[in-house]
Amino acid sequence: WGLVGLGAETIIIPDPGLEGAIRAALGKPEGDLTVSDLESLTELEAWGRDIADLTGLECTVNLKELDLFDNRVSDLSPLAGLSALEELSIGWNRVRDLSPLSGLSRLKVLEAPFNEIEDLTPLAGLTRLSQLSLSHNRIRDIAPLASLNELELLDLMFNEVLDLTPLAGLNHLKWLFLAANNVFDLSPLGGLVSLRTLWIDLNAITDLSPLAGLTKLRDLSASQNVVSDLTPLGRLRNLEKLVLSGNAISDVRPLAELGRLRHLDLGYNTVADIAPISSLAELRLLDLSENEVASLAPLAGLTNLEVLEISGNPVWDLTPLAGLENLTVLGAAGARIADLSPLADLTKLATLNVQGNKVRSVEPLARPLGLRDLLLGGNNVSDIGPLARLTRLEILDLSANPVSSFAPLREMRALRVLNVMRILLKPEAKDVLEELEKRGVRVFR
Repeated sequence: WGLVGLGAETIIIPDPGLEGAIRAALGKPEGDLTVSDLESLTELEAWGRDIADLTGLECTVNLKELDLFDNRVSDLSPLAGLSALEELSIGWNRVRDLSPLSGLSRLKVLEAPFNEIEDLTPLAGLTRLSQLSLSHNRIRDIAPLASLNELELLDLMFNEVLDLTPLAGLNHLKWLFLAANNVFDLSPLGGLVSLRTLWIDLNAITDLSPLAGLTKLRDLSASQNVVSDLTPLGRLRNLEKLVLSGNAISDVRPLAELGRLRHLDLGYNTVADIAPISSLAELRLLDLSENEVASLAPLAGLTNLEVLEISGNPVWDLTPLAGLENLTVLGAAGARIADLSPLADLTKLATLNVQGNKVRSVEPLARPLGLRDLLLGGNNVSDIGPLARLTRLEILDLSANPVSSFAPLREMRALRVLNVMRILLKPEAKDVLEELEKRGVRVFR
């Protein structure tokens, strides 16, 4: 394609990637590109075309939607006069200066993650913006956002924001993403009563009390902070997803009334007593990994549970799980478990991780015939015969077990990955493993 002939109406697009995108949008693979061609465009998809130069786009004056995601653009000045633009995506580029956008007063959606943006001043007048995505930039000062009263979604994740005061009046906000900043004070958010989703992970937050009145919240994620007191969450009865991993939580009593919770992550805290969780009958996912839970008794009635993670707790008795008939994933590594018989009737179980326990018998695992992933590394299993019935098993970890015979593995026609590291392999074992490798099984030994 390259440069096309110069006629009165002919437009030259220096960047071949951009020219290709324009021709694709016009359905015009060759021939001159004219001003009227470019004026006819209302949408342009130009993502992932290695575009560095936007020269020529100044003629696309009727563009409403422009997607420049994943290119090499640093200079936005050709966009300065595109006053019809309503949606602009410039994520994954090299943009520092947003000033060419300052007059695009019809912009409703601006997506600019993964750039080099520090100064938001040019956005202060774009009062029709309803969605603004600026994650993974270099933003500290968000004062220019205070005037954007129509904002419903704001993504500032992975920046350097400390002060949230400019957000205090943005009471149309429904989705607010602030993970991985320098936030410690949530009080400016206290009046944002429309919020449905709030992500504040990876900050320096100790106090959740400003959130106590945000009763429309459905999704709250506050992992990797310094939170210990959950009392402010007690009234957030619409919460369906709550992520609190990696904090300083020991008391979960305030969660007892959150009856709509379906997803609760309390991993990497210091919780010992999970009795308050027994009332959360809607739970589908519960992550308690790396806590101090010894008794699973409060979980016995949570029959909607599909995913349960209890790895890294001093748990030895799985009996309370025997009736959790919807369980598909169970992580119970690094505990004190010897007896797997409570799992025998969990027919929907597809993934089981009991690495680093005290298991000797895998007899109970002959019945959950849907098992696809079974991680048994670091136990005391010698007889794997019962596993021969697991015809759907794809991934099997037997590492660091005193396995006596590998012959039962021949029956596992679905097997794709096998780990037999840290096992003394006899000649018979090597024969079986070579057979499996010929069948395409990836064997780690």
